[in-house]
Amino acid sequence: MNTFGAPSLITRNTNDVQQVQMLVMMSAIMLVSAPIMMVGGVFMALQQDVNLSWIIVVMVAVLAIVIGILVSQMMPLFRTQQTRIDTLNRSCASRSRACG
Repeated sequence: MNTFGAPSLITRNTNDVQQVQMLVMMSAIMLVSAPIMMVGGVFMALQQDVNLSWIIVVMVAVLAIVIGILVSQMMPLFRTQQTRIDTLNRSCASRSRACG
């Protein structure tokens, strides 16, 4: 904290808040619009040609399973990363000068 001036810390803090806001907004948009588009796409495909629509239905199911597997594999890694970041922040907070 002694290395950076007040204006620099304010700018960094504001930028971090803006990045988190953008992440939340983009995540919310994707979490809402993607399932709606998926259901709408399957419905429109069923209206066009029922015989070929099963391919889309199967691929949507396969994609959902793959995403579920990826998320389940990434959660332990994310928890480990958060623990390491907390440890780093704890060690940096105990020092008088800024880390990194």
